[in-house]
Amino acid sequence: MECLECSAPLKANASHCLECGSPVVLGPPAPPTVNAAFLPPLPNYAQPQPAPNRQPFGGVTAPAPLMLGTANAPIGYEPPLLQQWMSQWRTNSHPAAPLDVGGLLVRLVYFLFVGIWASQLWIVFAWLISITIIGLPLGLAMVRVLPQVAFLSPRRIRTNERAYTNAPQTPFGLRAIYFLLIGWWVSFIWMQLAWVAGITIIGLPLALGMFALTPTIATLARP
Repeated sequence: MECLECSAPLKANASHCLECGSPVVLGPPAPPTVNAAFLPPLPNYAQPQPAPNRQPFGGVTAPAPLMLGTANAPIGYEPPLLQQWMSQWRTNSHPAAPLDVGGLLVRLVYFLFVGIWASQLWIVFAWLISITIIGLPLGLAMVRVLPQVAFLSPRRIRTNERAYTNAPQTPFGLRAIYFLLIGWWVSFIWMQLAWVAGITIIGLPLALGMFALTPTIATLARP
C-alpha cells in the first residue's frame, strides 16, 4: 500500500502516513483474479444433440426425431407417446357402419304382426319334437334359429358350447330319469317364460340366455 499524497510506502494497518502525516484512506478491494484455464467449457447451444430414439410400449422402435428450427440452430423434437397412440388408433380403427333405419323398421313391423305368434308356434313345435327323444337334435336346432323366426335376426342362440364349465356330464341314466319325470314339463314352462321375456324387447337379452340354457333345463346337459 502507498500513501495517496506522497506515495510513500505504508505499513500494514497504518492509520497515518509516517512521511507526510496524511490519514490513510482505504479504497475498494481489488476484484479477484480468475484463471480461465480452470473454468469448465461453456455448452455449445448452436448445435444441440438430437434426442435419442425411444422404445415405446409394444416393442416398436419410434421414428427418428423431427428437427425444427433454422438450419444454423436446429431444435431436437420428438412427438409425445400419446400422439403415436392416436396415430395407431386412427390407422387400425374402422368407421362405424351406418344405422339401417329402414331395416330396423321392417323388422319391427314383422315382429308386431308375424314374429310374436310365429315364435310361439315355433317354440311349441320345437318342444313337441324334443320330448320324442329322437327329435331332440332337431328341437334344439329349432331353438337356435328362434331369433330369425321372431325378429328376422341373423344371430343364432348357442346351446351346444361348453363355455361355462369343463366338468363331466351327468350320467345318462340319471339324465333320462330326470327328463321323464321333470325335464319335459319344466322345459316347456321355461321356454314360455323366455318367450314372455323376449316379446317385451327389454327382456330380450334375458330371453336369449334362457333359451341357451334350455338343454340343461330339459336334460341336465352341461353347457
